[in-house]
Formats: sequence, structure tokens, C-alpha cells
Amino acid sequence: MSAPYVAFGDDSLHQDFAAFAFVLVPRTRLNSARRKLDQIKRRFNIPTSTVLHCRTLFNGRQREKMGLSHLAPGDVRAIVAQAITAINEVHGRVHYAVQNFTAFVKQLGSDLHFHSNDGTASVTLPVSVDPKGLLGMLAIACFPLVNFHVNGPSAAQCEIFVSEDRTKISFLGERRTRADSLYAGFLDTGSALMQLNAHVVAADADPLLQLADIAAYVCSHAAVLGSEDGFWREQLARVIHWYKVG
Repeated sequence: MSAPYVAFGDDSLHQDFAAFAFVLVPRTRLNSARRKLDQIKRRFNIPTSTVLHCRTLFNGRQREKMGLSHLAPGDVRAIVAQAITAINEVHGRVHYAVQNFTAFVKQLGSDLHFHSNDGTASVTLPVSVDPKGLLGMLAIACFPLVNFHVNGPSAAQCEIFVSEDRTKISFLGERRTRADSLYAGFLDTGSALMQLNAHVVAADADPLLQLADIAAYVCSHAAVLGSEDGFWREQLARVIHWYKVG
């Protein structure tokens, strides 16, 4: 039996904040969501085959390289706002987790000590300061541990897709691994154990990953409370159905 929701996830790093966001779309509304994204692109004379990335859209030179020099900064913000509207119109949800990276590293320390209950030697792993190591933990935290309730569906009730990230990182220990390998990890709360069985795919594998890119960008920018620009917090506040950690 197919999961009732399909979740599309992506990350965003802004200043000292790391965010991971999933856009959850009811399976019955997937085609409607894709049509709405295409309509937004046509409205702004963007080829429907173009993959939207906020880091590109908000950079004038990158827009020019993509053939989108006709877009003014106000147009780009309008695209973001209309993407949020599209998520709401298909009864989608935004689940996100955000964390101040410096504060997280300070709490974690320079190494972690693992002690065995069977008398074998303890293990100490160094902690590498890499924001991408935190993103895997944030991705898992985006889902409630129990089945559907006020906080939305659990990971078990979603088919999950995440944009690939081939960057090699070391986070716990000295071994380097792909950043996206962390999206299949476990979260142990002491009372429940959850695994995020995400399909790691290319950014152009499904158009709705572009909505996840926009959602993550909004979440990371909205986290900077000292910003005089309220646009990001306004857009996040417009999301009707949401679940936040951090």
C-alpha cells in the first residue's frame, strides 16, 4: 500500500543557521502541485524544464548565466511567495528543523565518548565542525515519532525523496562519507526508534524538489531574528500546515 504522503526534502545554510525542510504533498495532489509549479514558471517566462534553486535565483550573475536575466529581485521574491501559496493550495505541509550551528557544536564538544555495557573498551570519536553533518540529524527530526496526529504524518506514512549531496564530509569520527548518506540514519529518543528511509535522488528527479529548495531557503533565512528584512518570516508565517523542531 502506497504511503498517503510524498515528502520532498532539501537543506539550506544561511549565516550561522542550518535548516532542513520537507514539503509533504498528499499523494492524490501530486499532479496538481506539479501543474502549479509549472504555472509559476510560465508566469515569469521561465522554461518549465528549468530547475529552480534559490541560491541561483537570488544571485544576479547566476540568473544571467541561466538565461533568467529578465527576472528582477522583486520577481524572485514573488516566485517564493507564489510557491508558498501553491503548497497551501494542494493542502501540503512544511516540516522543518533549524539549528544555530555554533551553539550546536559548543554543546556537542570536540569529541564523543561511547561506553559499552558489556565491559569492552569505550570508544572516543572526534567531532568535525561541518554544518553538513548536522543536516542529517535535522532531516530525521522533521518527522513526528508517532503516526498521524496534530503534528502531521510520521516518516512511516511518507514516501521520502531528498536532493543528493555528493560532498564528502567527516562529522563523527575521521572517516569521510557523502553528506547525503546521513539521510538514512536512525533517531533514538529512548522511547522510540525511527529510521528515515529516504530516496536520495538528483535535484531534477522530480519538480517538487524545487518546492523543498524554496521551503528550506525560507526556513534558514527566517531563523536570523536580527534581520531587518521581514520577508522570510512573513513567508514562513503564511504556511498553513507545518511542523517545526528547533
